[in-house]
Amino acid sequence: SIRSAVPSSIHKINVVDVLADGSYSMEQSLETDIWTLFDAKGGGTGKAFDWSRFVNPNSMINPVTKQSMKWMLAGGLGPENVHEAVVGLD
Repeated sequence: SIRSAVPSSIHKINVVDVLADGSYSMEQSLETDIWTLFDAKGGGTGKAFDWSRFVNPNSMINPVTKQSMKWMLAGGLGPENVHEAVVGLD
C-alpha cells in the first residue's frame, strides 16, 4: 500500500493544487499539517506543471511549528523528467 511507503513520522499530508503555470495558493489550512504535497491540480492526472515557474517552498515557514516547511513534489513525475524537476527547483 502507499501508506507503507510513507515514513511513520508523517501523520498528515496537506495537498496543494499547482496550476499548469506553476502557481499555487497556500490558503489551505496548514495548522496541523506536517508535510505538504504539491501536485498538479486534480491530482493523479499524470500531467506535469511548469516547474520552472514553481516557487520553491524551501523558504516558507510553517505558521504553527515555526519551522521550515516539509514538502514533496508530485505532478506528472516519471523517470524521463524527474531530473529536470529536481534541477529546476534547486
